[in-house]
Amino acid sequence: MSREFADWYGHRAGSTVTYGLFGGRPVTGRVVAVLDGGSAVPSLLLPPGSGGGAAAPRAAVLLGAEAAGSPRAAAAELTARFGADRVRVVPSEEWFSRAAGDRDRLNRLVLGVLAVPASLYALIAVAGVLVMAYSRRGREVAGMRLIGVSAGQVRRMALWETLSTSLLGVVIAAGVVAVGARAYRGALAVFGGEPPLRVEWGVLGALTGACVLVGVVVSRAAVGRLLRHAGVAGVASRE
Repeated sequence: MSREFADWYGHRAGSTVTYGLFGGRPVTGRVVAVLDGGSAVPSLLLPPGSGGGAAAPRAAVLLGAEAAGSPRAAAAELTARFGADRVRVVPSEEWFSRAAGDRDRLNRLVLGVLAVPASLYALIAVAGVLVMAYSRRGREVAGMRLIGVSAGQVRRMALWETLSTSLLGVVIAAGVVAVGARAYRGALAVFGGEPPLRVEWGVLGALTGACVLVGVVVSRAAVGRLLRHAGVAGVASRE
């Protein structure tokens, strides 16, 4: 088992552990080794023929500092044990970059599945809030028209209101996300090192642009409707 799993549950080499197999009953086994390697090592490794199904088609072995100092010797030893067609020795940077690439593709897929519906609901919420806000501003627009404010000035006012509130929302959201990402990154430091932080600027920029576009379109439509009824509201207000 891995060192992390052993430390969490108090196991050591020679102790017994009970685990379950899919479609079978709990099995009790003896711990023969505790492996170092951080999160790259699975919590529990079962030998072939233990009833846990077929063995994994590929295993990754991280060499320590002493073994990594002589990669040719390590490759020769592993090749002699397992065969030349089953062993490939690569630098740790290359292995981690390939593993990170696979994980990034999965993360992008999950991000798309979660972000697309949430973004649609956010755009609907933005439009609904603006419609409700402008539905109660009929007397305000009528009063502005009575004191000589032109229709173009009212539309520009609505445009600047939409842009300023959208910018304020983006700043607040960026601050909240930055604090959460910093805390999450600090929590991952317990696994050794400081993980890099990558921001999906394309997705965030598209979502911000969509929110601004929806806000501008809805606000202009709502203001246009209020301007068409401003004369009737103004007469009623004056009476």
